[in-house]
Amino acid sequence: MNAGANGAETKDVLIEAVGIGRDGKKHVFTNADMKFVYRNSGVDASIIFTSARFRGLIAAPDKIRARMNEVQNHRETAQPIREKTGGSTFRIRPTKAPGS
Repeated sequence: MNAGANGAETKDVLIEAVGIGRDGKKHVFTNADMKFVYRNSGVDASIIFTSARFRGLIAAPDKIRARMNEVQNHRETAQPIREKTGGSTFRIRPTKAPGS
C-alpha cells in the first residue's frame, strides 16, 4: 500500500520490499516494481510482504526532534481521541431524532 501522512508517502522512501508469493517463492520489488498509485500499489494482493528497506534523511538531532514534535502536535490536534490507532479515527456526533 502507498500509505501517506504528514506530506510523504511510502513511494517517497521505499527502496525495496520483499514478499512471499502463493508459489512459496521469495519476490523482491524495487520502488518502480511496486507501481505505486494513490494509497495503493500494483503488486498482486496475494503477496505477503516480509521486509522492506527505506531511505532515511540525514539531519541534525535537534531538527529531527523538532519535526517529531510537529508531527505529534498535529496528531494531537487532528485526531479526536487520545488512543493509539492504526490510521484515521472518527468521532460519531449524536444527532437529534426526527421531530425532536
